[in-house]
Amino acid sequence: MVEVPTYQHKLDDNHVLNAYSIDPSIGSQELESLVRDNDGIGNDPDKAKEISLVRKFDSFDDFDFVVVEGRYEVPEQLRAFREAIGKEYDNKGRYNGPVAIVDGSVELPLKLKQGGFYDYAATKLGAIPAELLPDSYPADKANGELFEEWGIPNDERAKYLGHAYLMLTNNGKELTLVQRAKGMAVAGDCMGVAGSTPNPNFSEHGFDYVNYVKGHVNDEMMEEFKLGPDDFSVSGIYLFNDKRNMPFCALEINTSLSGEDLASRIHGDPGAIKEHPVIYSIDSSYAREFVNRFPVFESIVSMLQSLGKN
Repeated sequence: MVEVPTYQHKLDDNHVLNAYSIDPSIGSQELESLVRDNDGIGNDPDKAKEISLVRKFDSFDDFDFVVVEGRYEVPEQLRAFREAIGKEYDNKGRYNGPVAIVDGSVELPLKLKQGGFYDYAATKLGAIPAELLPDSYPADKANGELFEEWGIPNDERAKYLGHAYLMLTNNGKELTLVQRAKGMAVAGDCMGVAGSTPNPNFSEHGFDYVNYVKGHVNDEMMEEFKLGPDDFSVSGIYLFNDKRNMPFCALEINTSLSGEDLASRIHGDPGAIKEHPVIYSIDSSYAREFVNRFPVFESIVSMLQSLGKN
């Protein structure tokens, strides 16, 4: 087993947090500083009010969705911004990957439509169009305010469906979290869970979304944790609606391996480091207390609270 720098942080008389370095440049002292600096900060409870559980499914075979024909188009008022952001991202070497846009309200059956990542970037509520096109849009006004002025419902933005992975390690006794890497498109440089963006191509002849997304999960588990299909199982899928960001599926990933085992597998792996330079493990029964004590990405708060209820 690879020797991985670790730090154990006492939470109370019965619980500890174990931090493991994935990036070899991070030692035990850096882990201790990272954990101690975050302990006691907690989270803003009002942010979690924007996030609600729609339904839990046993598997993707039970997932209630329909594919809507056609392609998502940004609201007319933002088309110039969409074109500008596409050019800027292209120049930076970014990729307008295909994404599954939730068409309309986040309700069942979930209506999925083809879109691109740049559509999301151009319509997210925090984006400020004037930063790229100062002569075309009001200064300092974000999309959230502009949507209200234009009378555009929030449901018309490009809300792509993402994945978040609840890693239930050591046969569910542990919950393994990550320190998300800096510079990630979503929830960078914070405590949270591993995540991914499925890139389905609904226009492909004979495309099967369920089979695609099962393969996507397998690929992500291998890339981020070096877990093969026989190393884990998906025991539940929670569909959440995040009114300020995007809807997402939180997948319960069960494995007999411990957080320490995962750290040993991926320590020093460039692909894993790019996603999360540090991972953490806590007793899974401590999930709800954890989000009251440590600052985690806001979408994760409701997810971990739901885990604590099940």
